[in-house]
Amino acid sequence: MLDAEDRQTLDDVLSFIGAESLTDDEFADLELDDVSNDLDNYNALVAVLVNRDSVSDTSDRLFDYYKAKGVEIPEPEVAKSNILVGGEL
Repeated sequence: MLDAEDRQTLDDVLSFIGAESLTDDEFADLELDDVSNDLDNYNALVAVLVNRDSVSDTSDRLFDYYKAKGVEIPEPEVAKSNILVGGEL
């Protein structure tokens, strides 16, 4: 179970990359038992960022942050885009 200190650790990462802190609902919904594993932290935080929006580059900044820390994060297999090609507007 995560505590206030764990939440602050995750909020510090989000702050460093220029993202808003976790809301109470986001924190409650995290699938994370502790913050000692950077890869688990990355996966939990990227899920939050994707749920917030997929237009900004915060997910990319989070990826770069953990890569700079030396965390081996698998590259996504499929690129994602919000561009609809061939649809009527």
